[in-house]
Amino acid sequence: MSIANYGGMSGHTVIEDGAVIGGMVGSHQFVRVGRLAMISGFSKISVDVPPFALADGKPARVVSLNVRGLRRAGLDDKVRSCLAKAYKILFRSNLNLSNALSQLAQETNECPEITYLIEFLEETRNGFGGRANDPQGKRNA
Repeated sequence: MSIANYGGMSGHTVIEDGAVIGGMVGSHQFVRVGRLAMISGFSKISVDVPPFALADGKPARVVSLNVRGLRRAGLDDKVRSCLAKAYKILFRSNLNLSNALSQLAQETNECPEITYLIEFLEETRNGFGGRANDPQGKRNA
């Protein structure tokens, strides 16, 4: 985990291994930042940030897969490909969360990272930083 200067994390914020928090980022209480996620500087975290995501904005939204962070962490091409496919299903399709998770479980079950991603999203209580064009910031079932 790495937090740049002036990052303000409110109470009960959980930041998982390998996450990178940019400068001047503020978080609401009780949010989670998943493993190997990256939050761009000056962002506001008000809901959970999924693992392996690159999030930006006020409020922070998932803008892409954190490809550079995955490479730096040493994840191989197969795992990165599985995660790219998963992120297309989650953030670029028109499926609601429950249908997207069902499709993920069927199509990309060969990577333990996908299992972790599914479990993270199933445990989310306050929603998560959805697509940049999703005005509610949540993908409801």
